[in-house]
Amino acid sequence: MTDNRDDEIRSVPTVPTVAEVMTSRVVAVGPLATLHEALAAMLGAGVRHLPVVHDGRCVGLLYECDALWELYLRAESAGRAGVCARSPAPFIAPDASLDAAAQVLELAGADALIVGQGDRIAGILTTTDVVHAIARAGATPSK
Repeated sequence: MTDNRDDEIRSVPTVPTVAEVMTSRVVAVGPLATLHEALAAMLGAGVRHLPVVHDGRCVGLLYECDALWELYLRAESAGRAGVCARSPAPFIAPDASLDAAAQVLELAGADALIVGQGDRIAGILTTTDVVHAIARAGATPSK
């Protein structure tokens, strides 16, 4: 009889950490940025969420859909990024598991989390990042 415990241990899937899945290239705006400026930054970076940072601290998370809706409703009298941002931004540590991040996303009713420790922003984790990680984990090499 052979001992298959080593094979069993190797076959247990590991849950990735937030740091392994997050987008680490972060573009941010200040609270006084206009929504046009914020949307231009999003377009240039190819993202849909921007941290709003004041004095080195994240004070909110601006969603593309919120900025567009605000501009649609109020046109030129639309508020600034800091007013339109969702605050406080949902936050998670880089060493948290993807499972924990999914729970935070669900509880916050959010589709993005600021990743960091203390005041330092290390990245952003979006539902798109989570879906890509799940797809990669379930992918099988083609033969």
